[in-house]
Amino acid sequence: MNITTLIILLVVAAVFLFILFFRQTVGSRIVRIRMANEDLENILLKRVVLEGYQPDAEGLSRLINGKAREFDIKKSELLTESQLLDIMYTKIIESDLITPDLRGDLLKRLSPMLKIIEADQVKELSLSGK
Repeated sequence: MNITTLIILLVVAAVFLFILFFRQTVGSRIVRIRMANEDLENILLKRVVLEGYQPDAEGLSRLINGKAREFDIKKSELLTESQLLDIMYTKIIESDLITPDLRGDLLKRLSPMLKIIEADQVKELSLSGK
């Protein structure tokens, strides 16, 4: 085996290893993002349904920041406050385990927060568009 063939084999092996490790790194980040979002959804659903937690914008933001730090990802990679509330609304409506009376009460408590966060988002969009 001459030196040229050996160099070509080493370069091919190096490129293969680079691609393999790069995919593992990016793949693990995607898994961490998915797990953090699922954790956010589950925690918020438990607190709202079981403990009567009334989410507010500051509390949701702190929860998202904390999960971003815990899973070593950026806050921008996680669900937004509005998306979290939309998911909560959907899960409450879908759940057969929540009684109709409790469901109505939970939705009444979430509705004002949905309106506040959506108004804030509209305001931010109008300011960023100028």
